[in-house]
Amino acid sequence: MNGRKRVFVIILTLLCLSPLFSLAQLTSPGLDSAYVHLNEIMDQYHKTFDVFTNYLAGGNNFYPAIIGDYEDIVLDTENSDANPFGTHCIKIEYTPNENSENKWAAIQCMYPDTNWGYWQGHDIRGAEKLTLKAKGQAGGEKVEFKLGGVNRTPFHHPNRDYEDSFDLLSTGIVTLSTNWQKYAIDLISTRYFGVYLDGNSGSNNRYSASGWYNGKFNMEVDPNWTVNPYSGESCYKVDWKGYSGNDGYKWNGIVWQYPEGNWGEQSGYDLTGATKLTFYARTDEPGLKVNFFVGLDNMDSCGEVPIDSTWVTLYTDWHQYTIHLQEENLSNVRAGFGFVFNEGNDPDPDGTVFFLDEIKFDLPLSNDLSNIIGGFICSMSEADNPVGCKLYIDDIRYQLSPQAQKTRLNKVRFLESYVTTSDTIDKSVRSLAFVYDNALAMLAYIAKDSLEYWQRAELLGKSFIFAQDNDQDFTDGRIRNAYKSGDLMNIQNQKSTLPMISDEANYGTHTGNIAWAMIAMLAYYQNYNEKFGVQKDEFFVSAQKMGEWIYDNCYDDSGPGGYTGGFEGYGHSKVLWKSIEHNIDVYDAYTILYRITGEQKWLDRAMHAKEFMEALYDPNCPCFLIGTSNLTAINRQPVVEDAQTWAIMALQDKKYFPIIDWSQEHFKTTCNGFTGIDFNDDLDGVWFEGTAHMAIACYMIGDNESYQFYLDELRKARTSPNLNGNGKGIVAACKDGVSTGLNWDYNNRLHIGATAWYMFTELKWNPYTSDYFIPGQKDGILSNLNLPKKFELMQNYPNPFNPCTQIEYNVKEPCKVNLKVYNLAGQVIKELVNSVQEPGKYLIHVNMHEVPSGIYFYQIRMGDFVAVRKMVKID
Repeated sequence: MNGRKRVFVIILTLLCLSPLFSLAQLTSPGLDSAYVHLNEIMDQYHKTFDVFTNYLAGGNNFYPAIIGDYEDIVLDTENSDANPFGTHCIKIEYTPNENSENKWAAIQCMYPDTNWGYWQGHDIRGAEKLTLKAKGQAGGEKVEFKLGGVNRTPFHHPNRDYEDSFDLLSTGIVTLSTNWQKYAIDLISTRYFGVYLDGNSGSNNRYSASGWYNGKFNMEVDPNWTVNPYSGESCYKVDWKGYSGNDGYKWNGIVWQYPEGNWGEQSGYDLTGATKLTFYARTDEPGLKVNFFVGLDNMDSCGEVPIDSTWVTLYTDWHQYTIHLQEENLSNVRAGFGFVFNEGNDPDPDGTVFFLDEIKFDLPLSNDLSNIIGGFICSMSEADNPVGCKLYIDDIRYQLSPQAQKTRLNKVRFLESYVTTSDTIDKSVRSLAFVYDNALAMLAYIAKDSLEYWQRAELLGKSFIFAQDNDQDFTDGRIRNAYKSGDLMNIQNQKSTLPMISDEANYGTHTGNIAWAMIAMLAYYQNYNEKFGVQKDEFFVSAQKMGEWIYDNCYDDSGPGGYTGGFEGYGHSKVLWKSIEHNIDVYDAYTILYRITGEQKWLDRAMHAKEFMEALYDPNCPCFLIGTSNLTAINRQPVVEDAQTWAIMALQDKKYFPIIDWSQEHFKTTCNGFTGIDFNDDLDGVWFEGTAHMAIACYMIGDNESYQFYLDELRKARTSPNLNGNGKGIVAACKDGVSTGLNWDYNNRLHIGATAWYMFTELKWNPYTSDYFIPGQKDGILSNLNLPKKFELMQNYPNPFNPCTQIEYNVKEPCKVNLKVYNLAGQVIKELVNSVQEPGKYLIHVNMHEVPSGIYFYQIRMGDFVAVRKMVKID
């Protein structure tokens, strides 16, 4: 390579590596961390399937109820003083009463609440184990953790249509310490129907050794003998003292019953499908013979089924024994296992000792997780806790297989707006997913421009469509102000889930929130088509339906005109006030629809919102007033920040630029070590979302110094240890109680909306136009300022490039714009633009990573104007 060529290549390389090379690839540690935070919030309830994590958490899928001796339990699901893993844990206080009937009590978490087989449960196929954390207050508390078993045999009720698809399964009885410990129930290993498995197996032992044949004074048992068990931690020890029982004869025996003490009064288990019962036995006395059997005559459907030889010989080491059941009717077995011994089969007339272990049928337990009603149980008994107990439980989750996790991560859902604490001021917003915040999150994913983030944006768009098409009450195209975070679909009625605890306004429908959803959906529709050449028509159709709803329900021509605020009171009460912010949003959404469709109605509707904005503009400030309290009366207070900066972003009209200087004078404040922008002019705290608004607006008008100052404050807030942050996302405000003047406050909590606006600031990205600003260009990008006097297509920059470049063009008057990239064979490689556009300056970012290096041409058609330029991709 000669020297001249080498210098040329170096120059091209430097051009490709310059900051202007691809703004879509702009990155910084803070920006990357913010996206990590956004992803964590989006996925927090879908990487696992949760029973309980925090009080009112969006991922809680089961509801606790007290069963058994319910008066003996005090349940607290909002406990925060036991060092929980999140904001809350469950506290259980059990105090047995001598008059209690059952001598046990439990917390049963079911779906839906108090469902004993009346309704369908959750499908959580793919779960591999249930995990939880627990500790006792004093230590030594004995409890049992279980799942499944609701309305299954022998409890099945003929008039209830549903049952747990999973057999009851337990951790066994565990002893708690004063420190948090993790417990788990394996859900994928094959288990068999156990009579006795271990002394602490709890409910895994399906039968109880409760039927004593000849009294208890000549025989002792230890169900938890820990010396030399066959398996597990213990075995069952029988110690006969060698003397007579109740009837005066030297013999005795035990039958394992279900339920305890059942001699025929109640039904037993249906064990149909079992072919044998196996058990292990040994003795300290060689030659001892014992009679073992399943069932009892005149009581069980199988009668009494003895082992092949009525009396079997035991040995000093463990041997397995089998009772064959292939030909037996096992539909109702009350006595799952029994034994009898006597002095005639005992070599030592002074008594004997023998041991039993692993008594079980070969009937496999169900591992089917397709319908789980009883998601979790914590039970305790008086026998194990004679003076009662206090304990704490937290982080109860089903852990999913990689494939199940992948499937669950594709379920429609919204992001929780705030990361809340245990403070009571957070109660009203726990698990709340505001539409506005989720529209911003969707736009932030679009702005980052990577395949993973396009997929996340698409999932949020599908969630908007689901919410729109599956409302609890309405079918007219609206969406609510907020939904419950976590799973969006209620499996009982297939409708969208509404907030659990919230102000009534959050159930309503405000025009501004719908407009933001439209802006996000249309941004995806337009940009996805340009990037991938695939039309996402369902996104466009959804946005159109929202736009029609706003026009049909909120259009108003009285007073200054514009659009009313929408509906409140669960969506049934129309409000009469009109907001400047809402009309800014509606203007922008309708303008985008006009650019896409060229339909005059959308332009007319956009202009109606703009007329309201112009009527609310006060040149004496200069500023935009907040709106009207009814259809006609204009409110002058409070004056709010977002009305000013949003108008700059949406209108991009140079005559309004002086608003920014006025806004900084009236909204800029210093509080708790931060300088930024307040929501209103009371200057009681820094609102970080508004600070990002101001940064973007300053950049638009060419005030790069102010832009950088506010960005630095946002970066400082992101990592500040003095805020309730996590080093990744942005909190809403620098302290609790930053007022708005509109009956709500912003608190020092991590906020999806504030985080998204911080991302836009780092990216120099305008969410209203869904595109980047040209750095240093005073009049902005996609601007109608200084309107072009001619149609024009500029040379792409950089050129040559790899793999990204950008194309700028000017539109003189409204027209259909078509911009395509061709290869040397004349084949279309990409269609970048195909829509009606208003006059202005436009910049398109082009990613050519999928095509080989070489020479390409891009052609633009704007009405009768046609222009072609050459572009070169290099390796």
